[in-house]
Amino acid sequence: MIRKFLVGLALLVLAAPAALGQEAEREANLRSLVEAERAFASASVARGIKTSFIENMNDASILFRPGPVAGKRWMEERPAS
Repeated sequence: MIRKFLVGLALLVLAAPAALGQEAEREANLRSLVEAERAFASASVARGIKTSFIENMNDASILFRPGPVAGKRWMEERPAS
């Protein structure tokens, strides 16, 4: 019984740094996402929503209108609202 406890405790101690590292990475990823969203929001106010979307879209992006279309090209062909 004590041996199982010690083995379990050892595994917990060994696994803790990895779990903490994953949490730190998750936090960093979340901060990065929030910063990107804020930058996009600022750009949309400064340059307009359509321009901001086009600047941030990949050439291979897809939008559903209602079926799939080439996203960047579709945005470029439509007038700004």
